[in-house]
Amino acid sequence: MEILALGHSCYLLEMVPAPEAAPVRILADPWLDDYVIGDVQGRFPRLRFEPESLLPLHGIFISHSHTDHLDPYSLVKLWASLETRPAILLPESLRFLESLLRESLDGVELIYLTDRQPISFHGLSVSGFFNPETAPTNEDDVMALVVRNEREVFLSESDAVFPFYHPEGRDFIAGLFEGDGLFGGDGAETICYLTTKNEGDATMAMLAARDGEDRMRRLDLSVERTYDEIQQMYAPFDDGIDDLWQDTRLVRLIGGQGICYPQALETEWNHVLFPIRLSDRVRMEREIADQCGCLHQIEELIPGQVHRVLTGGNIERRPCDVVQSLDREEERAFAPEIEVFEQFPTAPLVDDARDHAQPHELDGTRTSAHNSRSQATEVVI
Repeated sequence: MEILALGHSCYLLEMVPAPEAAPVRILADPWLDDYVIGDVQGRFPRLRFEPESLLPLHGIFISHSHTDHLDPYSLVKLWASLETRPAILLPESLRFLESLLRESLDGVELIYLTDRQPISFHGLSVSGFFNPETAPTNEDDVMALVVRNEREVFLSESDAVFPFYHPEGRDFIAGLFEGDGLFGGDGAETICYLTTKNEGDATMAMLAARDGEDRMRRLDLSVERTYDEIQQMYAPFDDGIDDLWQDTRLVRLIGGQGICYPQALETEWNHVLFPIRLSDRVRMEREIADQCGCLHQIEELIPGQVHRVLTGGNIERRPCDVVQSLDREEERAFAPEIEVFEQFPTAPLVDDARDHAQPHELDGTRTSAHNSRSQATEVVI
């Protein structure tokens, strides 16, 4: 299987149903614009590609209705751009959107996924299940996706929370990969488990800091809590049996962190967001997993690259020729000494349909104003 990372929780999955068969391609949570959440936030990195470059495209999967996963402007853009239109795979919890989708997407084929009920999709077994966490979260309606062929299993949790701190939680996920598991089929040779880790708690802690010293204190607490969370994920249980993290077929891919303030505004705010980066998360998980004797692989999902998952949980990466990244990680490097403690920018929600080009036009105006203020400050000094 291959996974093209398209930023945040958007990816293109390619799997072959059977030897000698043509690949099947499923696009998940398409978010193609630079802006989200009332235009007050933006993508990072900003990626450029033509929708036609994704063809052939057989399905679009939407995990839940949060606007960084279900972006109506992206769906409309795809529908207008693609001559061959894919089916849309939806959790049964999103049936309330059917009339709107049929009105906006001419001739759309909607396929609803019922909790824990597999379907055949172009020769692949496709199924989903809702967030299994028993404690209340704001992601209770997220549907995790499971796609499998005769030799491979792909699991994407999106924003769902899996209760790995409990034996039944680990057993449930491990069972997805076996022939006698919930979704049937033969035991897999290759397993990919894609998770989204935005480290939002650490970011919110940075926004609440009173000064640089307070920011570092809060960061230390966030790192400690992250280690505690990872320890709960990987620590062996008293009976010593753990079929999930002892599986050498398994690679855990960590993606996410695709939201910042719009890069075109040249704001300093981005330098205090996400102090715990995906690379940090990978390093921390590897450290704890090694201490706990885990045997699976842990890798970072890198935007703009194709990740080929090989037998034995290994990953081969290559740049994707049709995807261009406009931003570098250094452009939002964590800089705790920056003094940005005033109110963060906010934006109102509006009922009218958005002028899709307006935020891009405003970028130039705001940037010019920002530069003018900077120049004026330099003159006064």
